[in-house]
Amino acid sequence: MTLLLLTERLCRAEDKADLLPIHYCYDWIGGLAPYVQRASLKLNSLIQNSQTDGNPSRGGSSLCRKSDTPRLNHEHSIVLDPVAAKLPWTTSIDPVRQSKYWKAAEEGYVRILTQFANDETAKRTPRPDTFTVADMARKELSRLESGCVRFATYMCPFADEHKVRLLAEMQSLSLIFDESWEIHEHDHNEAFLRSLMPPENHKDLTPKTPLQQAIWDAIEQVLERDRKDNATGGQELIDFLTSYISHPTPTKEFQTFGDFMEHRRNDAGMIICWTSAKFSIGSRVEFYGPKLGNLTRLLGYQMLAMNDIASYDKEKMYWQRGQAKQFETTNGVVILRNLLALPSDEAAKAMAYANQMESERSIDLELQQLMRSGSLTDEDWMLIESMIYSVTGNMMAAITMSRYGGERARLRKKDVVEHSRKGNV
Repeated sequence: MTLLLLTERLCRAEDKADLLPIHYCYDWIGGLAPYVQRASLKLNSLIQNSQTDGNPSRGGSSLCRKSDTPRLNHEHSIVLDPVAAKLPWTTSIDPVRQSKYWKAAEEGYVRILTQFANDETAKRTPRPDTFTVADMARKELSRLESGCVRFATYMCPFADEHKVRLLAEMQSLSLIFDESWEIHEHDHNEAFLRSLMPPENHKDLTPKTPLQQAIWDAIEQVLERDRKDNATGGQELIDFLTSYISHPTPTKEFQTFGDFMEHRRNDAGMIICWTSAKFSIGSRVEFYGPKLGNLTRLLGYQMLAMNDIASYDKEKMYWQRGQAKQFETTNGVVILRNLLALPSDEAAKAMAYANQMESERSIDLELQQLMRSGSLTDEDWMLIESMIYSVTGNMMAAITMSRYGGERARLRKKDVVEHSRKGNV
């Protein structure tokens, strides 16, 4: 099926100059689950109204709201409408934004990855005769415009230009750490990766390589922004990246899908998503605290479910080549197929998609319950809003990256309509 991307409908005309170019469009659902439909969620209108009214849990009309109500800074991003643009928007959550500073994100991403590509130890890690850390960096640099740097651009739309650059640099570390573990598992040379992260008391230490220097400089800037904002997201982001280097191999068998999702929530890259969102807005709110913990868990379920479907074909291909050795214990589509004895990959993807949409309904209900409780502060709401945009930003990145769909998802000239004729939708 030919994909039609109506770019003039993706954003407002006055925002076109800031629009990140799109070269790929990956539809991982297609016609697999015609019985699953997008739902009408109340959170969509809540997010829309909060752009002018601030925290919607205050109640009353916008005329009754305080003019000084804290709000997220929308000046750093543009509004996107992927549904109007005919992108395969397989979620019921609609609000999407894109950072204006995508060029700064690319610059930060390139800065760190170039150091990985040139580092002598990275060229030998885990062994010279394997797909090394330096190879991983070079591969990502070769597909920069449609690579994982899009995560920083779409998932953190409220960050200023400096923070977007720093988030892209942290994203490059996340990519290398995750790819090393995914491809090589226990052979990924944990000692080398750990040496790149500065110890807590490193003021009297001098980085030994240009790679170390680049990473330590970036981390110090992240922590400095935390101090300036009186926030904690940056420190939590660094702590997570450090601990992620040595995260354990998954249990070989899960008794229920809930057990699997709980393991993935704690093991996979969810925390980097929430700490990045928190850092981007200068927040101190606890996303796994008593108040927001359940909502954060449900948002993570949605993101994990979506990512597992989108990455399934890529991960299975690597697994069949002898790489991605933990594929059968880390991808939710595989777990569902085995637990439910489903007849095919297609049936398993369809079931996983239904589960994703159910998680979105649960998010909506949980958010309504929080609203009725009257306990949400302005700071709570700003973090919630930022995390919801992280969820839709994650989907926007997955659709438009080459990482999951590969060259089969590349848009050809006839797939892109810059100015559709009137009435030709």
